Amino acid sequence: MHLSRTEFEALDAETLAVFVDRCLPEDHYLDYKRFVGGNAAKEGRTDPAPSDGEKKEFAKDLSGFANASGGLLLIGYDEPCADGSTPAMFHGVADGSALQRTLENVAATRCDRRLPGLLMKSIAVEPARYAVVCFVPPSASKPHAVDARFHRRASESTLPMKADEVKQSVLDAYTRQNAIQSALAANESELVRYWLQDSRAAGFVLQAIPSLEPDPLWDVQTEPFMQALRGNNRHAETGEYCLTSSRAPYVGLQCLQGDDQRETPLNRWHLEVHVNGLICAVAPNDVWEEKGCPVLVPHQVDLFHAFGRLVDQCVAAAGEQGREMILKATYRYADSTPFFTGSRRTVTTPREHIFFPPLVTNAGRTATATIEPYADMLFNAYGVVVAPEQRQRFAWARHPA
Repeated sequence: MHLSRTEFEALDAETLAVFVDRCLPEDHYLDYKRFVGGNAAKEGRTDPAPSDGEKKEFAKDLSGFANASGGLLLIGYDEPCADGSTPAMFHGVADGSALQRTLENVAATRCDRRLPGLLMKSIAVEPARYAVVCFVPPSASKPHAVDARFHRRASESTLPMKADEVKQSVLDAYTRQNAIQSALAANESELVRYWLQDSRAAGFVLQAIPSLEPDPLWDVQTEPFMQALRGNNRHAETGEYCLTSSRAPYVGLQCLQGDDQRETPLNRWHLEVHVNGLICAVAPNDVWEEKGCPVLVPHQVDLFHAFGRLVDQCVAAAGEQGREMILKATYRYADSTPFFTGSRRTVTTPREHIFFPPLVTNAGRTATATIEPYADMLFNAYGVVVAPEQRQRFAWARHPA
């Protein structure tokens, strides 16, 4: 793609002018549109609202980029000359914010499934004249349809996909999902082996990974990532179960790591963020001396909230807000971990491990909001009913996403 997500988010009138002055022709990653739809110029409309048919064509263009390799749409410009001798001619629209809202609604209602990571921006280029720029990342959820038909960007056009292309797109997405699940399972085994250190040690294993590998890879040795592992205010939100590193983060093999070693010989938790976007946390459960075994307490669900915050902060550190992330969690050896419900009462579960289903941060939701259902899943696994007044003390109630 001609612009990264970070470059797009920093785009303003000055940097847009520099980009347009490069005289890039339309190609696999770039499309210019004087208006939304092709009929406006023919009908002599100088600043039209898009018709229903033009909205449909715009949705096809968006889905075509998402079904291919991503791309950029510049609305308000004519394409530059093929030889690069004349830059793109700016025409613009009178109300960029209104058009942006219209197009965001078109994308949300016409594209099936919603396009993950889609961004739009209205930029004032001239007095009272605006460009609307659309950033469409390649999708891990493809193929996307418009009116039950699939399209794909090819060279400088958006074309209908053939049956074998649709099948291959579905297969690629399925293969990617299988590869992600295999990678998460293998990584969990390694985390358990190194950080739980005991074949029957109870604890949480929390993981997040991008649905598509970031390009470029994350530079995890930078200060924003180190701040994310140190906490970035997570302790103020979640108290004891904050997943912060009590010592300076340190560099591992293609990752940045952090630990909390304040209270027990066994790390209370271990954190990792990898260059490929994989984020992990291992939180061993301490042995309660009175019971002689690990014990869960209701407030430990704040670990999920803290992990969601950690994921959101790492994605922000990478400059990729809105990136689709897949979340996964396991509680190891639940059958040997009673759940303390108060008044010295505990309940147990027959499940050896609690495997939480993968969740996806699609449609612009944060990881903090997406991971919230894990709390109720943990309670349900033990048959625990939490009173509303107790829920108000959890991090989600105190600090909503």
